[in-house]
Amino acid sequence: MKHKETSAAKSCCIVETSAGYVALEYRDGKLLGVSFPKPTVEDARATLSCADRCVECAAAPEAEMFRDYFAGETVDFGKVTVDLSGYAEFTVKVLEAVRSVPYGETVSYKQLAQIVGSPLAARAVGQALGCNPAPIVVPCHRVLSSDGTLGGFSGGLEWKRRLLDLEGVNLKQ
Repeated sequence: MKHKETSAAKSCCIVETSAGYVALEYRDGKLLGVSFPKPTVEDARATLSCADRCVECAAAPEAEMFRDYFAGETVDFGKVTVDLSGYAEFTVKVLEAVRSVPYGETVSYKQLAQIVGSPLAARAVGQALGCNPAPIVVPCHRVLSSDGTLGGFSGGLEWKRRLLDLEGVNLKQ
């Protein structure tokens, strides 16, 4: 959840899901960061820059969305506002574009490069996706190599595979 710091106050919370504990970090009501599910509350809390102000967020709208998502329900995180201030313009363009990839569908790095108007920048797209502060909400796991294989993933390929499996995506072996 690396992000350029500003003076605005942050808030943090932990959501218990069937996959583990997910940490959510906010600034001014916008989602600033999301962790991959962790086995313990302490592990999830350790991913946050504001861990000392961390609370349970069982009633937050995003909490319910994450619980539903990991329970295998189709969830549209499109209305969740993600704070992308402080990121390079190209990175913001890529992260915003990948949010339009629907649940259960995929695009290639090359296709995403074309969508953002830089058809020869597939590697740069991959690097921009590696800066994603809010995985799952910004569904970079839905971006594959042109040959249909996983490619890379900042959360690890096992998580990418698990998320795509959860969404019913059939991968090439």
